[in-house]
Amino acid sequence: MAKNTAKGASKKAQMNSLIDNMVANAGTSKGTFTFNLNIVEAIIAEFIEWIKTDINAVSEHVVTGSIGELSVLVNNMNEYQILGMEHLIYQSRGVNGTQENHGSVHSYTNLKPPLAPVIAWIKEKQLITRNNGKFFQDPVFEDMTDDDKINALAGAIRMSIYKKGYKGKGYWDKNVDRLKQELNTRVKANLGEQIKFYIFNQYGDNVHKKK
Repeated sequence: MAKNTAKGASKKAQMNSLIDNMVANAGTSKGTFTFNLNIVEAIIAEFIEWIKTDINAVSEHVVTGSIGELSVLVNNMNEYQILGMEHLIYQSRGVNGTQENHGSVHSYTNLKPPLAPVIAWIKEKQLITRNNGKFFQDPVFEDMTDDDKINALAGAIRMSIYKKGYKGKGYWDKNVDRLKQELNTRVKANLGEQIKFYIFNQYGDNVHKKK
């Protein structure tokens, strides 16, 4: 009996820790949430874990660790909002390039992809440190600092992505559908349609809706 009690307490502690992390990321007061994690919040927490698991399974997700930017917020109307960054959507659905089409609902047109995530990815993978000779064999690059080389490589990668685009990894929409099904089944019918997703790009557009 004591063993089961300890197991239950451990699970509750894990869920409380998870909600603490979500609150920290969302920037809202913990007082917004009920002390005992209710079923809706628990299912949304599961959704975040599904996304995290699928992203961790992707070998070349450009900004690893960014799942921390996916969070849940309860507003003053008791509406559940799921917030995140645009690359979560784009890398899941893919983006058509200016020269290649991947059948995505998202496309590059007159604006190139942001440079900062590419720079972060190059640094994380230590591409310059491990491959100076591979990328910068010409003596003209000898006077370049590592930062200069990183920026140059990032610019070249960004232009390639802009032209060719990339195929989606498929982890977002399938888990959104799963979330809605879980809410409809475990709580009440049509509740899944009431969850709001706010995944904005740098121009203020909610990219989750574009499908």
